[in-house]
Amino acid sequence: MAAGAVLRSGADELVTRLFTAFETQPLRSVAALIDTVSDDAVEAWLYRGQSDASLDPIPTVDRPEAVEARGPLDRVAYERWLLEKFKKRALPFVVAPPPSDWEWLALARHHGLPTRLIDWTYNPLVALFFAVSRAGSRKDAALWRYRPEGDPLDPAAHPDPLEVERVAVFEPASVTPRIAAQRSILTAHPDPALGAPAPGRAEKWVLAAADFGRIRAELASLGVTPESIYPGLDGIAAALRARRVP
Repeated sequence: MAAGAVLRSGADELVTRLFTAFETQPLRSVAALIDTVSDDAVEAWLYRGQSDASLDPIPTVDRPEAVEARGPLDRVAYERWLLEKFKKRALPFVVAPPPSDWEWLALARHHGLPTRLIDWTYNPLVALFFAVSRAGSRKDAALWRYRPEGDPLDPAAHPDPLEVERVAVFEPASVTPRIAAQRSILTAHPDPALGAPAPGRAEKWVLAAADFGRIRAELASLGVTPESIYPGLDGIAAALRARRVP
């Protein structure tokens, strides 16, 4: 199947599979990851950790639960409805409103709103943390990396993120400590009915569930903990919850 092939989701809605051709290999340790990426150019690759290796990366707005929730609206109309509602209700809780709809969309995504964005990070250790962070999971996880082709999107030239009809890379401003700590970088994906592929190269590492505890310990020894990933009270509590008293 060619890159950008159009599939049907469980909700009988068109979904573009982001990558249909990629290399897959096992990953057993932090050291193995560092050894693999150590010769790469800085910020050449984007990384994403997923707690379920069987699932492809797709935008949250294209997941079955979001497709069902939008009712009679088409994808773009639903996205616009969500974004406008979020902007209105979020104003009391933001110190400085984001300067563009791109930044609003990034902020909304980081707080769980379904969007056309997929979260990535420039830091492979951050992505690895997300892949193995679910304690007690019996499912293998995946660490994806993607090397995009072409220049990052210029938001000034395309001010409406919901009108972009190609896969685009967007680096949000660090409007929250969490975005800064996670070295966030985003890909934006148009309506999957357009069948737009993600140009570039992709690789997938599979992590066995039996290795998660050891890998989390290896990450913690390097300072990659819930407290560093989620700056603030939630991160402190999560770090203490995961720690054994000496």
